[in-house]
Amino acid sequence: MFDPAAPARGYALLWPRELFRAELAAILGTLRPHQQHPALELLLDEALRGPDPLEDLAQAPRTWPDDPWGATTTVADPQHEFGRRLLEHVDALRAYVPRRYYWDRHLPAEPAALPTGRVDDLVLQRAWAAVCEDLVERGYLNRLAGSRCEDGQENEQPQRIVRLIKEHCGLADAWPFDFDAGAYAPEHFLTLVEVFHDLVARPRTRYWHDYDDHYGYDLFDENAGQAVYRWKTNELLVRHEVDLELVGQPGDEQGQVVRRTPDPRQELLAVTQQHVPDGNEDRVGQAVALYRSRHATPEDKRRACRELAEVLESRRKTVLARLADKDSGSLFDIANRFAIRHHRDDQMYGYDPAFLDWIFWWYLATVELTNRLLVRSESSGGKTPAP
Repeated sequence: MFDPAAPARGYALLWPRELFRAELAAILGTLRPHQQHPALELLLDEALRGPDPLEDLAQAPRTWPDDPWGATTTVADPQHEFGRRLLEHVDALRAYVPRRYYWDRHLPAEPAALPTGRVDDLVLQRAWAAVCEDLVERGYLNRLAGSRCEDGQENEQPQRIVRLIKEHCGLADAWPFDFDAGAYAPEHFLTLVEVFHDLVARPRTRYWHDYDDHYGYDLFDENAGQAVYRWKTNELLVRHEVDLELVGQPGDEQGQVVRRTPDPRQELLAVTQQHVPDGNEDRVGQAVALYRSRHATPEDKRRACRELAEVLESRRKTVLARLADKDSGSLFDIANRFAIRHHRDDQMYGYDPAFLDWIFWWYLATVELTNRLLVRSESSGGKTPAP
């Protein structure tokens, strides 16, 4: 049985820890008693390494309430108790690291001549296609494309997937993926990456289908499926040193391919959009989306900086009033001098576009600062608190 003090090798996490925690909590908190065992079984099989978790779950007695369609089960149910205990000790689970056997340990290091900072498009796309094929095999497209088997009928799931892709983006005959002619064009490939994000939904239960010996799937959750897909796809992009990622933050950009930013700045992007207290949510969000677009031009970045500067300008008489005049004015010196907000003869033109990156992040950090000042002002009854 699961021992948090010494978890077995089979309890190594294949999934990211927080993704596993969230999905386990959702199963225990939302599914009815008779649904929890198959849901736990499927999750442990997919997210943990080895047979130990499934064997431990099987050893927990199964209880059947008088009303299986009633409310969620209590902690007295052994299966639920097993899941609850696992949820309480998710942090004790170690991440799975494949063992390196003798052959791997004694191979010479990779040749120094291998290219770095570049990607072999075909290798990346084949790896991504394998991810998609695995998810289809696990039932992640069954919610929209139906099952691959319908009691002896011909498998029409591939044709339904073709129709779904065409309906979403206009690409015909896009499934299964075919690389006989080489890699897809980047626009073609990245469109498919985004489309698949919108098609997947994770099944939380499965059942054995005697006809043709395969699993059927049920209880689909779109958010969980998309989270798994983003994790797998972004991991591939990082591994192949591609400066792109699928957005995970909720909002209009979720599931879109954007330029990857370093982790500290990624946190700033999230923080500045969590709570914008004065009605500037759309303006801040538009500035971020404009700046992060894969095809952002210097003029797009300048417009993004201008939007953030306008947000700060709208706050000059409120939050910024608590600053000394010289401090308040200095917040706008950069935008004014670099021909971002106005167009005067004394402004700088033709400067290196690299300055736009610096200005954008500087202004976004200042938006985050003024967000906090506004929140503090709200908590004090509308009065700007003393420094």
